Amino acid sequence: MRKRRLLWSLLPILALAGLIYYSGLPKKQTFLYQNPVQLSKLDKIINREYRIETIELPDDYEGKVIATLLSRSTVVPSDSAVIYIHGWADYFFHDHLARWFNDRGFDFYAIELRKYGRSLLPHQKPNYCRDLQEYFPELDASIQRITQRDGHPYLMMFGHSTGGLTAALYAQSGKHRQKVKRLILNSPFLGFKADGATMSLLRFYGFLGGFNYNAVLPREGSPLYTQTIHSSEKGEWDFNFAWRPRTGFPFYQSWVHAILDGHQKVDQGLNLECPILMLTSSQSYSDGVLNAKAMRSDVVLDVPTLRTKVDKLGKAVVYKSIPGGLHDIFLSPEPVRQKAFEAIEKWLK
Repeated sequence: MRKRRLLWSLLPILALAGLIYYSGLPKKQTFLYQNPVQLSKLDKIINREYRIETIELPDDYEGKVIATLLSRSTVVPSDSAVIYIHGWADYFFHDHLARWFNDRGFDFYAIELRKYGRSLLPHQKPNYCRDLQEYFPELDASIQRITQRDGHPYLMMFGHSTGGLTAALYAQSGKHRQKVKRLILNSPFLGFKADGATMSLLRFYGFLGGFNYNAVLPREGSPLYTQTIHSSEKGEWDFNFAWRPRTGFPFYQSWVHAILDGHQKVDQGLNLECPILMLTSSQSYSDGVLNAKAMRSDVVLDVPTLRTKVDKLGKAVVYKSIPGGLHDIFLSPEPVRQKAFEAIEKWLK
């Protein structure tokens, strides 16, 4: 009888140990490194018209690391500069965004972080990180080139989704944070789109990700967002699926750990002093079916959750809701993204 009670008392521990062991087993990858990459039309334009620099970085736990800095200058020399930071499972193909800023006197830069886009190397797990501060060295190097080499006294930082979260954290504690004079956050990833039960599961996976470094969540992403933006579906943008897969990259537990840590820092209050413009769609959509509502909603993040984070960012935040906006507001249909551009122009004055 005593042995039976002991066995029953050990069952939860054994079950947890089994789950941890299973979650650490190698999972089938949905992504294969492709070299040479099949470039899209936008990629070819960027390769032809932008300066593209490789930033050599110290090796990390996977080996060699690089980042890529792309830039497009104004016709007339300018003191103003903006640096764009992409989101998760993403890279820079936003030529229209660069041209808009160029037309308004800004030299435009975009960083492709380590393990993304042109910076992804064959031995690396795409989008993988254990801490969002791993991206700070390439931001340090980029800002140093923009300010010291290219002569811009300050810059504006523009972050989308996970890039928005990273930008906000850098503006608080990055080495060159004093050079960041303005911050634009385009649907920043300040909270998961998850109900209570799913959030508890994500926290569990995040806990495991603190030491179970190679484990992948047993789920794949949805193709819905890609369907709303790619020109082969219902969108208008031609990007390549090697650097931005239809269903994203694998979800690593260590990545969840890093994101949750970033969210916690935001929730504690960043108290940023620089002016901030935060843009989101006016609504979210969760049904997972491509329809008219999906084409005018954020299908990735929960807009009401994002709104609750505005006051956590800083002392001078302007929040603008864009009706009909997609997750990346600047990939929305032209009349919608024009409203977002107008919001930036008004904010800059």
